[in-house]
Amino acid sequence: MYLLKRLEFLKRLPEELQHKIFKKVMSIAELLKLEKTDRKAYEESLKKHRDLKNAMDTQYMLGIEKGIEKGKREGIEQTSVMMLKAGISIETVSSITGLSIDQINALGD
Repeated sequence: MYLLKRLEFLKRLPEELQHKIFKKVMSIAELLKLEKTDRKAYEESLKKHRDLKNAMDTQYMLGIEKGIEKGKREGIEQTSVMMLKAGISIETVSSITGLSIDQINALGD
């Protein structure tokens, strides 16, 4: 009903946007034509799909965060090794990088 009242506005939209709007309206209309049990099954399937997508997106973002943390840690470790090779004392390397002396010693192993 809303669309019918604003049809004049829709004519002024770019054709691609008009297509998207009408495609959405038609998909809603198709959904409303379904029997109640079919509609419920469709909505449950859609919910499962969205839940799965959200879970996958969350895991992806966690993986990105872990990768960034790993990269930072490896960068600090590489910098520590280069500092030691440059003759900087282990105490100075520890205070600059935030690594313990034990952690730095383990890098040389």
